[in-house]
Amino acid sequence: MEPVTHKRIAMPKGRLSGLWFIIACCLLLPVLPVRAQDTADAATRDPHSLARRLLGWNGETSLPDITPLYEPGDTLEFWVGKLDSGEPTRIRATLAAAAPSVYVWVEEGLDYNAASMQQTALALDNLLKAVRWRGTYLSPNRMPATQGRVLDPANLYSLPDVDGDPHVYIVYTSDLPDDRDAIYNPIDSLPSYLAPGPHSNGHETLFVNTSPYVGTPLSDSVFIGTLLRAFHSLIVDTHYPDQPLWLREALGWYLLLQFQQTPITPTEVANFLGEPSTMLLHPATLTTRSTARGMQLLFLAYLEQRYGVDVVRRLFLEQGPGMTAVDRALAAANIVDPLSGETVTGEMAFADFVLANAVNRPFGDGRYAYRLIQLNQQAVSTPLERPEVRLGAQPAPQFGTQYYTFDAARPLVLDITFNGVETVKRLDMPGAADADNAFYWSGRGGNRDATLTRAFDLREVDSATLHFDAWYDLASGWNYAYVEVSTDGGETWSIIPATDTTDMNRNGVAYGPGFTGISNREGPRPFPVMGVLMAGDGMTIASVVPDGPAEAAGLQAGDIIIGYDERPWPGMPNVLGLLGEYAPGETLNLWIQRGNERLTAPVLLGAHESRVVEPTPRWLEQEVDLSAYAGQEILLRFEVVTLPGRWSEGFAVDNIAIPEIGFADDGDDEAGWVSTGWEQVTNSVPARYLVQMATFGGARPERARRLLTPDDGTSGHWRVDLDANERLVIAVSGLNQDTFQPGQFDLQIMPVG
Repeated sequence: MEPVTHKRIAMPKGRLSGLWFIIACCLLLPVLPVRAQDTADAATRDPHSLARRLLGWNGETSLPDITPLYEPGDTLEFWVGKLDSGEPTRIRATLAAAAPSVYVWVEEGLDYNAASMQQTALALDNLLKAVRWRGTYLSPNRMPATQGRVLDPANLYSLPDVDGDPHVYIVYTSDLPDDRDAIYNPIDSLPSYLAPGPHSNGHETLFVNTSPYVGTPLSDSVFIGTLLRAFHSLIVDTHYPDQPLWLREALGWYLLLQFQQTPITPTEVANFLGEPSTMLLHPATLTTRSTARGMQLLFLAYLEQRYGVDVVRRLFLEQGPGMTAVDRALAAANIVDPLSGETVTGEMAFADFVLANAVNRPFGDGRYAYRLIQLNQQAVSTPLERPEVRLGAQPAPQFGTQYYTFDAARPLVLDITFNGVETVKRLDMPGAADADNAFYWSGRGGNRDATLTRAFDLREVDSATLHFDAWYDLASGWNYAYVEVSTDGGETWSIIPATDTTDMNRNGVAYGPGFTGISNREGPRPFPVMGVLMAGDGMTIASVVPDGPAEAAGLQAGDIIIGYDERPWPGMPNVLGLLGEYAPGETLNLWIQRGNERLTAPVLLGAHESRVVEPTPRWLEQEVDLSAYAGQEILLRFEVVTLPGRWSEGFAVDNIAIPEIGFADDGDDEAGWVSTGWEQVTNSVPARYLVQMATFGGARPERARRLLTPDDGTSGHWRVDLDANERLVIAVSGLNQDTFQPGQFDLQIMPVG
């Protein structure tokens, strides 16, 4: 059990009884019309097409077996991905409780209280109905609402319903390999003839990981909150699978707070304000989870107070990459900026959000002040001690911000010069790679099936070998890339192994040997572990794991981690982020407060059983034996299949060659490939910057100004006059939606005269 990442979710008093009240009110909201989904593009994952091409499915279907009506005490076997297993693991679970729309199963070996689990099942049943009800996301009223029409079952979001059983199967298990508390595998919702292997459970199944909460009753509210977000994710997978992962995560947390009737608190966003370079659009990682959640929730709170709750609610129904969903929600609400008269876009809303985080003062039309949340701090900035400053090679995080502040002791006129690099990396490729070298790239994101196909004539050779370079960043065990050959004109395809393909298929989603994870042969290293559970403040040790590194170092429950290396935290405490800078076997010197005493505690870090640190992707040379197809005309294909809710930066190939027939393609020219979802690109994209300033604290009124937007290029020069005691804030953000790699800039500030 590793600390810090998991925080008990505070439910209203009365726990389940309070939840019952909220659910009951939600089910009385008025019914509103249903909005049609977006049309899928050609690169959208289609299990039917995949089954025809890769499994040889002939289109025949069959009715599922009639599912029994299970009763508490019955047992059932499930396939689930487990740690240290390359294939799905078969477990047996007991039905602990049942309700009209949920079955609650518990893996053998886990303890539970039957009466408490039955109460939990009834609460989850009502919670699932509320999450499935369309009015939850369309009502103009906040949850919970006042009296209205009784819920119409016809307005429930449908589930895949592979088994004809109205129940969602909830399985409490342990040792799941993901950094998620609950997992839904879309393969479980496929009939056997469409599933890529024999491991579909044939029911809508949610697996709950109990390992991070050793000793916590399975009826505890922490699992209720986990499952609410899992229910929401199941709805998104089914109806809005192209919703970006950052927005899915943000709305899941937002929904939880709404159901709890709990406002966003300063504590929720403190870690983000301590690290404002956090990228809004980047899916949260193990070490950025708390800062990402804080940023996402604060951004939604800003949208709600500025543009109204309807805009936030509409986000639940939108999808598309980057800020597309925000753009659509604002456009649907006809939001116009009162100062410029322009239709507000997601980027414009983000720009005002950036200054509000640094200023939080009510001036102008009030856009730079928070009203729905009382913040105790402003975004952390780099203080500039003198009016003459030259800062070189500063990072510009994409949809994150670097802040700089200068306090004028006397009246000053300052010249500000900004020079940003004109291009940034598209992908995290080695620095030595030629930015102008073209390659083929599958694109990023989930719920995709991208193919790159070409015909080859091998009739004149007795053997053939395919060579290519591969770069990939694919959700390990979930998203796969394949090399395929067809000899029947593309009707069916055979998956063939390459140098770095793997048979690892712990979740049962792979169609054959494929590339997954990170293209680096060093492989992931274990994440370091201290062996403590942290309290909600992120500083206080709630408990110490017996026989763990923390106990060996003499740490005790109640100790407060006030810093490390005898220095206080530079910003908000972030134990997980700090651990991410170390490796197992290294010593972390914690600085702790114990009563009135301050102590240094050297902790020899251990290795976590499941969490890992992924290496940086690299180009890897690949070789594929095509000799079995010598003497034939074939189609060769690269195919990348990604699942909803599973992020991937994609798969890239370059320097494709079959020497025996004289074929070579370095990606720079047209070479006869037919692409669905792939692009022929270089590893550079035009850089987009946002530079803003604000002043306050002097005798004159506060000022705010956008100095540079992407339409203005990548450099600029401005003159600013300051009064005595006036503070200048400069905020620099990257605004690229087509990369997560940071921009870079030089900033110079010089006094005039």
